[in-house]
Amino acid sequence: MLLYFVSGLALAQDLKVVTEHLPPYNFIEGGKLTGYSTELLQLILKELQLNPEIQVLPWSRAFQMATERNNVLIYTIARSKERDPNFEWIGPIASRKIVLLKLEQRKDIQINSLWDFQSNPGARSYKIGIVRELASSQKILSDELIPHNQLDAAPTTESNLKKLLLGRVDMIVGDEAGTQYELKNGLKDKTKLSTVAVVDAQIAFYFAIKKGSDPILVLRLKQAFEKIKATNAQTELKQKYELN
Repeated sequence: MLLYFVSGLALAQDLKVVTEHLPPYNFIEGGKLTGYSTELLQLILKELQLNPEIQVLPWSRAFQMATERNNVLIYTIARSKERDPNFEWIGPIASRKIVLLKLEQRKDIQINSLWDFQSNPGARSYKIGIVRELASSQKILSDELIPHNQLDAAPTTESNLKKLLLGRVDMIVGDEAGTQYELKNGLKDKTKLSTVAVVDAQIAFYFAIKKGSDPILVLRLKQAFEKIKATNAQTELKQKYELN
């Protein structure tokens, strides 16, 4: 019993949590951090009787903290092949569909796939908004289908979407469900977006914590997630936040 208490106390002291503004997964509403992933994480933490502070940061800063420090849990994070060896993964917690989006009114943009940026001369004038350090941005950069001089990096998903609405970029790369949710519920904007092309739908979203972190902490997080997954809570949260 004493060993269990000490272990629990150590977990409470050691665990740090970082995230970004990424509706409907994690976002601040009415001064309170909420969202699908946030509520799911809160169920996990409640199961473990932990209540760590959750810091909302620009993604690049949150990701840096999670990659450099032990016992820092980051969410909502895509499990890419580049990141896979560096983290312990808890999940999957949600599917992920990264797409190229334009304003529906931009009938002049005629793109069917990312290959059009190589074969269609007219596509070479478009400016594409991405977000620094996101897995979707890394894929765009590594695939090199869109010339780097056509890419415009923003610090957050929200600022990337705002650039599109203001006409500072022609299209943006983003999570399809998340971007549409942010437009409708976060920015309260009635502008309609159209999906131009699918960038990536092969990987999922997770919670993650750096390899080398406290193994007891990692094990208990994974066990708590599996316990929550065995209930209807995750399904109910997906319905609440309009996720598939």
